Amino acid sequence: MSGVRTESRPPAVEPPAPRRAHPARGELLRGSAPWAGAAALTGLAFLLVTEADSWQGSWGETQAMLQLAAIVIIGPLAGAAGCWQGQREHRRRTHDLLAGAVRGPLARLLTAALPTALWATAGYLTATAAALLATWPYTSAGTPRLTVPLTDVVFIVSMTLIGHVTGALVRWRLLAPAFAAGAYVVLWLLPNTARETPAARHLVPVAPEHLLAESVPVWWQPLATTGWTGGLAAAAVLAYTARRRWTALLPLAVALTAGALLMQNGERMYRPDPLTQRQICDESVRPAICVRADYPGLLPQIKNALTDINARLEGVENLPARFTDLDWGPKSADAHLPSLTPYGQSVVRGRLADPERYAWEAAMALLPSMDGGCDARLEDNRVSRIDTAVEEWLAPDPWEFDELSHARAVGDTERVASIKAEQKALDAVSGRLRAMDQGERRQWLSDYFATVGTCDMDEVPAL
Repeated sequence: MSGVRTESRPPAVEPPAPRRAHPARGELLRGSAPWAGAAALTGLAFLLVTEADSWQGSWGETQAMLQLAAIVIIGPLAGAAGCWQGQREHRRRTHDLLAGAVRGPLARLLTAALPTALWATAGYLTATAAALLATWPYTSAGTPRLTVPLTDVVFIVSMTLIGHVTGALVRWRLLAPAFAAGAYVVLWLLPNTARETPAARHLVPVAPEHLLAESVPVWWQPLATTGWTGGLAAAAVLAYTARRRWTALLPLAVALTAGALLMQNGERMYRPDPLTQRQICDESVRPAICVRADYPGLLPQIKNALTDINARLEGVENLPARFTDLDWGPKSADAHLPSLTPYGQSVVRGRLADPERYAWEAAMALLPSMDGGCDARLEDNRVSRIDTAVEEWLAPDPWEFDELSHARAVGDTERVASIKAEQKALDAVSGRLRAMDQGERRQWLSDYFATVGTCDMDEVPAL
């Protein structure tokens, strides 16, 4: 028996237990959270596509549109999705059962709510990136501001958390759509209709419409906005889940302090964008042409649109020193260019929408009759005809209303006769201006433009 060999077998090794996925993984990949992201992306994309002419080509207009959409579209939508997710345990009748779970209430709430917030945020950021890329080829100055998407993301997450807490507290089946409708009223309708409490409108984290695109906030405004919206959300979450409910007082105090700061400062939190206060000029022509520094790419187009006007005014004296599109007063020595804003009207995707119309409006700004300081000029028929003749010689109105055809259409024979007589007199004046040789016309126009600002009609040279 000594020759019998025995072999010892190694002890059996048990296979490792399968690793359990974190509960948040399931929330991220299934349920209502992905649908919230898809809805946010679809809604924002639809708005951006349908309103593309009004923002594409301007960083300020693009970010203004994105912020407005984040507040009034994605915010209520994220809040409604949070409500629906927060009511899930009530619908499953597992609310009391989960009260004894190992994970605490705060961990359970964040595990259920944050995936919805992340998906809604992802939809917003995807649309934001696409919009900025679509704007980039048409811009010629400035850069987008990083604080805009950051404050928008904090707002979207805060709305989701507040909605989730509301859904966990209230069992009403129609709470989610009601929350969305109420949030829309608060975030959009009230700031635009409330007149008795104008300071309260600044609690909504979007600038007033006239400040959206051409202003920049002071450095602390994004921090105050984040403290206001994030503080309210944190206070709601802690008040619902924390064992020591008094801990909710700290974020609530932050929110109230930030809200008071926003209300007290109002529009003082915004400063004009420096680019909108500077000009770039082309002084190779006279009058020189100056445009705002946030649209330098338009300067060659504007110069090209005004080529005929500048050629006709070559050598003429007493002209304004320059065309400008900055704000001007009645005593300004500059001629005012047609406004390039609001974006999407005069300018679309970095191009002048109607160069002929633009040239006519610029020519009108040169005329003494547009100075606005003397009504007698408009009432004097002789001077009025001279002003019209100069206008037609510089740049005929491409959209001139045909009064004669209208009078004939309505059968107003007296008006027809009056228009014909006036047109005959105007043609005679225009004919004399066009019949002048270049030197004579240059001298006459110099005398004509010297009458800018005067109310003595006798000083206007005869024609």
